Amino acid sequence: MPASPVNGEAALRAALHDRLGPALANLAMRLEVVEAAVADAALRAQFAELRLEAAALVAELGRIVHGEPPEPLATDGLVAAASMACARTERPGLQIDFTVSGAPVEPPLPLSDLLYRAVLEGTANVARHAEASRCEVRLRFGATDVSLEVEDDGKGIAHDHPPGPPTRRGLGLRNLRGSTRSLGGEMRLHRLPSGGSALSIRLPLPRRALPPVRTPRQR
Repeated sequence: MPASPVNGEAALRAALHDRLGPALANLAMRLEVVEAAVADAALRAQFAELRLEAAALVAELGRIVHGEPPEPLATDGLVAAASMACARTERPGLQIDFTVSGAPVEPPLPLSDLLYRAVLEGTANVARHAEASRCEVRLRFGATDVSLEVEDDGKGIAHDHPPGPPTRRGLGLRNLRGSTRSLGGEMRLHRLPSGGSALSIRLPLPRRALPPVRTPRQR
């Protein structure tokens, strides 16, 4: 008999905890040892930053296992969390600009979690694959919907991203597409006429009143 979705989710969370938890914790400890042994102050600071990021991954894994939302989202809200995610993904040679338009509200958790994951996935793909020098992330709040656009000036994808069976490559985007559909929204990944790529997601907002957005940290 196939496992129920609930049992399958519990098994996945247990596997994440048992297989990734110890490895990430060990990585954080090893980085701490290396950090203490490095004499160069600038290099030691970089190891300290890596150690803190590894420790944050350990904490985030715990939140996943316990079914909790991402810490930045729970603490700061969607707009601030998305802004910080863009800042973290920036690197020499890649500028990421984040803008918000409309009247920002704090969407229900399923929507804000999806949009936050889309920012993480979209900007990470740009950094890893696009060979871009600039990326624009736009979060737009309308009267009845909220939309996200992630555009870059890189080499572009070969063709529009089609739906299909999941593979290891592109699994994150396929998960986003499935989550978007389950929330009644639309997602598109396509090549821009200028040569870059664009990821766009539109989600309907509930009709009930939503709380105003929390003030984001300025970048």
